[in-house]
Amino acid sequence: MISAKLRAWWGSPVVWTVRFLPGVSAGLAAALCLLVLVNGLLPAVAILASGMIVGAVPGTVSRGFDSADGRTAVWALVLMGVAFVGQQVVARLSASVAGTVGARLDGRLQQRAIVAVNGPVGVRHLDDPAVQNQVSRVAGMGVGGYTPGGAVTGLTTRAGQWVQGVAAVVLIAFYQWWLAALIFAAQLVWGRVTRREYARQTKALVSQTGLLRRADYFRDLALTGGAAKEIRVFGLADWLVDRFRTEWTDAMAKVWAQRGTDVLSALALCFVLAANFLAFFLLGWDAARQAIGLGALVIFLRAVMSVATVSTRGRQDLQISHGVAAIPALLALEAAAAGVPTVSGRPVPVDVPKSEVAFHGVTFAYQGATTPVLKGFDLVIPSGRAMAVVGVNGAGKTTLVKLLARLYDPDDGQITVDGVDVREFDAHEWQRRIAAIFQDFTRYELSVRDNVTFGAIGNAGDERLLRRAAERAGIRERVEALDHGWDTLLTRQRAGGAELSGGEWQRVALARALFAVEAGAKILVLDEPTANLDVRAEAAFYERFLALTQGVTTIVVSHRFSTVRKADQICVVDGGKVLELGSHDELLAKRGRYAEMFASQSDHFLDQTPGEPK
Repeated sequence: MISAKLRAWWGSPVVWTVRFLPGVSAGLAAALCLLVLVNGLLPAVAILASGMIVGAVPGTVSRGFDSADGRTAVWALVLMGVAFVGQQVVARLSASVAGTVGARLDGRLQQRAIVAVNGPVGVRHLDDPAVQNQVSRVAGMGVGGYTPGGAVTGLTTRAGQWVQGVAAVVLIAFYQWWLAALIFAAQLVWGRVTRREYARQTKALVSQTGLLRRADYFRDLALTGGAAKEIRVFGLADWLVDRFRTEWTDAMAKVWAQRGTDVLSALALCFVLAANFLAFFLLGWDAARQAIGLGALVIFLRAVMSVATVSTRGRQDLQISHGVAAIPALLALEAAAAGVPTVSGRPVPVDVPKSEVAFHGVTFAYQGATTPVLKGFDLVIPSGRAMAVVGVNGAGKTTLVKLLARLYDPDDGQITVDGVDVREFDAHEWQRRIAAIFQDFTRYELSVRDNVTFGAIGNAGDERLLRRAAERAGIRERVEALDHGWDTLLTRQRAGGAELSGGEWQRVALARALFAVEAGAKILVLDEPTANLDVRAEAAFYERFLALTQGVTTIVVSHRFSTVRKADQICVVDGGKVLELGSHDELLAKRGRYAEMFASQSDHFLDQTPGEPK
């Protein structure tokens, strides 16, 4: 039983926070411990000095400062001054050091969170709602705006109060040891009972992470610029305020329900009052019958009041209980990342794929889905050729790209490159061989240079590759016309930044993928590469398609048949399987699904009446 409680204590969030500190800075952690000890003992020194002064006053008044009592009073006054100044200096020093250590701790934990979330080669673990709740708590580094770094400040305050309280108990023990034990026990009980409220509130708040995430979503919609236009056009402001208020109130209702005083709290309060009343009564009785002197009375009275610091409730309790709430979430994230199968494998040969990339009976379903997206999927993609993948929404086109990039692994079947299962290769190295522009590509609010060179970060300093990739993507002229050229930040939210159109952003994303190809990637994935391009830009891309994909194993996912018809082969996906496979002309001749889709899209443009916009 004791061993289990000890293990639980050792693994508690508060102890974990303290255990992190030496790794953050052993020197600062040691200095903080020393400052806490000194800061806690100085009040006891002040109590002793005040008792000495009061005890020496009668003799000093009658015999002057040249007497023994007078000299005692002088030295006690000096000691009191030293204690007072020391408390001011040490308190500020400890707060400064605690703030520094806390800031470093928050930074270190954020780094660990980033590693935990991005450590696994795939993204399947991020589909788990429980993991997303943990990510939400770690992203905020605690709850209620408090962080583990703030908890360090709270723990510093709390530890100093404990040292002060224990030192006061030692002073009382010189009067009556059993009374010292009684008062200390009463304050411990009171402190434990009252701090349960903070623990219950924190637990309740953590349990409401899902609702708080929804509230945060509505808040961010209202406060960030992404939805600003539609909020105004559709008049959504009042609706967002109402939804935020509803979600936030529902989440906080459980927390507010934990407030209040219960029977146990009332009993603990009575225990404290009784212990203090007994102490004051005994001290007054002994002072009245001159069993203790006036100086001793002052020391013991102040010591009794000082013991209360071990149970003092304040902001530090919120700093601790709310701040350390991120620790279990971080440890859970790291455990989830550690639970993902290892991705280490043999090196990827420089020239792969030499012959083909193939899907063999691949079956895959997303977490929580009842129906697989791909079912026994078979496809061979010859190396150095362009394969287009078409099909209705939800057919599994983008999913096969994610599987190829090992963002997910198949539930059944295998994907091979030159006959070798890609799972035998080092996953990170394999991903570097793939250059991709996804349909939902990321618009980094960083410089144009960063947005392009992220395709192969190891070659970020190669200006020749940068300009060649931008030229091939058709964005170089636009970039070099910007005020700060390649160093222009792509956001209007920062000074000197610029905003691009949707089509220009797509060209930047294409340049990122082509930069990876220039740096050595052997497989190019283009997922809806012309979705944001206007007709003229799409036609230009269409004309350059063969040049862009020449010699590179290319997979093109698109609804635009003007793009896919240029591919060497076209794969029609339906129901998670390959329905048709062939060139554009071959598939038209079959008069199957591809021919139907092509005719439907062609009719959209060819059957327009004169004067109708095209």
